[in-house]
Amino acid sequence: MEEHTGFKIVPVASKYPGERFAIVDADGVIVDDAQGYGYKSKQAAHKVIWYKFKGGKDKIASANAAGRNYWRDKKHIAKAIDKYVDNNLKEIARDEVTADDFIVWAKADFGVELDRKMVDWLLSHDYKERNRA
Repeated sequence: MEEHTGFKIVPVASKYPGERFAIVDADGVIVDDAQGYGYKSKQAAHKVIWYKFKGGKDKIASANAAGRNYWRDKKHIAKAIDKYVDNNLKEIARDEVTADDFIVWAKADFGVELDRKMVDWLLSHDYKERNRA
């Protein structure tokens, strides 16, 4: 049994192959068992604890809101980066072009100093995901 902030991850019997895990509270009551299937690994159960019970969902939503707010008045730069990424996927995949290169390029072409974390956020979210409300 592993304890994680008041919750424990315990093995459960399952009709599915392999060992399965559930999350129980301090009293031993099952609080989450993947809708009866059980989690395939302890790591998956740890992720769920972080996401559901330790504010992970709120942290993700907050980071996405911060990213959208940061790029709201820099849409022209974001569109230019998107266009470059679409045309140069191989170079980016081979790490020939990095987020630091985009920061230098934006400073030279647009006179704007970009935040590294926000450039990473932009590169990790597609256009539709970034523009959701």
